[in-house]
Amino acid sequence: MSDTKIQGAVDVQQKSTEHAALELTRLIASAERKGSSSYPEEQQTRAYWLKLYSETLKVVRTSNYPS
Repeated sequence: MSDTKIQGAVDVQQKSTEHAALELTRLIASAERKGSSSYPEEQQTRAYWLKLYSETLKVVRTSNYPS
């Protein structure tokens, strides 16, 4: 990880890879929150969500899904 500090607001555009990464980060944080997660146990790991994201991204990139 980098020790770079972000100063000021960060603008993340909707429908961007950065937005997808930010939403995935939020979802993982919520799922990993001990004692307050509403996700089933098998979904409370980072590995689960990263694998699901990877599989979904692969499907979207290889289909004729309109972007």
